[in-house]
Order: sequence, then structure tokens, then C-alpha cells
Amino acid sequence: MFNLNNSHQFCKVYDDDDILVCHWVMDKVSRSDRDVWIIEHFFFNPAAEQAFFINEMHNIFEIATTTATPVWPLDPQVIAYFKQHPKFAKIWYHKPDSI
Repeated sequence: MFNLNNSHQFCKVYDDDDILVCHWVMDKVSRSDRDVWIIEHFFFNPAAEQAFFINEMHNIFEIATTTATPVWPLDPQVIAYFKQHPKFAKIWYHKPDSI
């Protein structure tokens, strides 16, 4: 599904009626301490089933763990999901100390 050698990952999901359900982009950047996936924006159609969102979060987790590269979420929706699901702590780059 994803070419993990590509530093630009993205996904667009449409429902059966060809309505955009979600769209996200994740780019791998080199920081002074390590490479990091950055998610700047994650669009999720609020009228869509939550299962689409959960599935895409699973895909992001799999990309991060398979490439051994942490994720720096900048989108508030993704940050909220990371906070609610402890398994994401191991891939969270720059996780706030207060969480």
C-alpha cells in the first residue's frame, strides 16, 4: 500500500458514494537528532464512520514502527488520538512532558 522508501506518505480515502472521508500527509524530515515523520494536517470528514479514522491511525502507526521512525504530530486531532491511545507513546516524537 505504501512505498516506505518514499519520504512523502499520503492517503486519501473515499466512501462508496465517492465522498472524501479522510486525507493526510506525512513527510520524513531529517532533524539534528534523527529522522522524523511529520503530520501537519489530517482531514477527517465528521459525517464519516469513526472506523475510517481509526484505520488510518493504524496505518500511520505501522509506517512509523516498520521504518523505526517516530512521528511528530502537529495536527490537533492526531495529538488527541495519541494522548488517548498509550501505544502511540512509543512512536511520539516531542511528546509533551505533561502527558
